[in-house]
Amino acid sequence: MSAITDLVGGIISGLGDTAVKIRTAITGIDPTKQAEIAELTMNLQAQASKLENDTIIAQTEIDKQEAASTNIFVAGWRPAVGWACAIAFGVNFLLLPIAQWVVQLFGVLGADGKPLMLFRLDLTTMLPVLLGMLGLGAYRTVEKINGSQGNH
Repeated sequence: MSAITDLVGGIISGLGDTAVKIRTAITGIDPTKQAEIAELTMNLQAQASKLENDTIIAQTEIDKQEAASTNIFVAGWRPAVGWACAIAFGVNFLLLPIAQWVVQLFGVLGADGKPLMLFRLDLTTMLPVLLGMLGLGAYRTVEKINGSQGNH
């Protein structure tokens, strides 16, 4: 029995070594080197994640300081950007469609004699700002609940 076990073990070991050699030949990377690369990759990902978290924490601290300020030039930019985004959003999705409907209803013609077509605003750069600010709405609500809003 021992001889058969040794023979089968030797064959399996030989097949394993052959498989490693084939994989190394195909990929060009030794499995031990591949494990080192995987470990380095995980370490780099962990460091990147830590740096990202540190950046978020630092930005949150800056936001807290800005929100606590009563100076309109420090804390007033959020409302200004919010109103600008809200006005652009309202014009593009409320005012312009209603105006276009009125133009079509009364058959208003342009200078070329064709029905007047109103332009739509390009919101590709504004919508990310608006959606980001809407995401900050929850943070602002927490500020108000905690009483950290200023008189601006």
